[in-house]
Amino acid sequence: MDADKKLYLFSGMALLPEKTDLSRHKYLTIIMEIDLCDGIIRSCDVPIYCDLHKKFVASLFVGESLDRGYEYFSKEMDERIHSITKNTLIQAFQSLYNRYIAVRKSNRE
Repeated sequence: MDADKKLYLFSGMALLPEKTDLSRHKYLTIIMEIDLCDGIIRSCDVPIYCDLHKKFVASLFVGESLDRGYEYFSKEMDERIHSITKNTLIQAFQSLYNRYIAVRKSNRE
């Protein structure tokens, strides 16, 4: 790994609504590998989604920097994802984003 890259793994989760096709699961988790030096998202996964859904969600994130802010990504998800679990995904992302901000802040101090 390059000396200027510092990869971290972050996850966030949120409670799934009842009566969805994913109801056998209790939580939705989003996982990202992020370069802490610049906030660039290297990979993204939502394990309980089918491959098409996973790839689409990843396409919204991979290559982008979390430093663009929570609002940018939540707006993208809200506008472009139209599935029953969209709001749960946004909540899970918010949890991940809050962890990222906390770690980034503590590493700068």
